[in-house]
Amino acid sequence: MATKEDTTDKEIKIKASDHESYGTLTIIALLIPLVGLIVGASYLTKDSKLDRKLGEHLIACSVFATVAVTIMWFTYSAFLGSHPVPVLYPTYQ
Repeated sequence: MATKEDTTDKEIKIKASDHESYGTLTIIALLIPLVGLIVGASYLTKDSKLDRKLGEHLIACSVFATVAVTIMWFTYSAFLGSHPVPVLYPTYQ
């Protein structure tokens, strides 16, 4: 049987998904990474462990979204550079 001392010694896992604004702020951080970074930094300064965990999560989502968009942009531009774009209007010589 677990005693009261055993339950206080165990660390309670805090997850960002337990926060009430988790879903909304995660979507915003993925769609607008700069806003996600700013909101995440503001949540990191709060006293609650749950708020700080959400701040870390939002910053991680913002960095992930920025890296993913950058990779897609470079891949797309490399693809366009290797294939000439057809001329849509006639050229007169």
